[in-house]
Amino acid sequence: MTFLQLAEKVLREANKPLTPKEIWDFGDKKGYAKEVRTSGLTPWETIGARIYVDIRDNEKTKFIKVGKKSLFFLTDLIKNENTVKYETDKEYSDNNDNDDYDEKDLHKFLTYHVYSKYKIYTKTISAQKSLKKEKNSDKWRHPDIVGVYF
Repeated sequence: MTFLQLAEKVLREANKPLTPKEIWDFGDKKGYAKEVRTSGLTPWETIGARIYVDIRDNEKTKFIKVGKKSLFFLTDLIKNENTVKYETDKEYSDNNDNDDYDEKDLHKFLTYHVYSKYKIYTKTISAQKSLKKEKNSDKWRHPDIVGVYF
């Protein structure tokens, strides 16, 4: 069984849009994952990549991407694409507390709050742009923020 066949089988049984990780977990619980010959550590990433490539390259693809969170569904099961998009966006925005944010994305809000309330000027320092070539120099990969008050 290929990854695309697994995804199609799982999406047809689940009858709702799923992420690649959910597709793999559902297939694993049903025992379908054993039929896919893979030795990779992240087969759900492979499922996602194969579906993306199929959507991009195959004009007769069976898959469609819905919602903002890389949800996939089967084109023949969609009755109204706008309804599916609305329902999946609402489902994931209302019920999913694990929104994926990078720390650096929250700096602009912190900067605004600190300046408006305390008149502190801030600067984000990104270690990811560091030119240091020493061993373990990139160990701390999260951006820092510094502030000054006059």
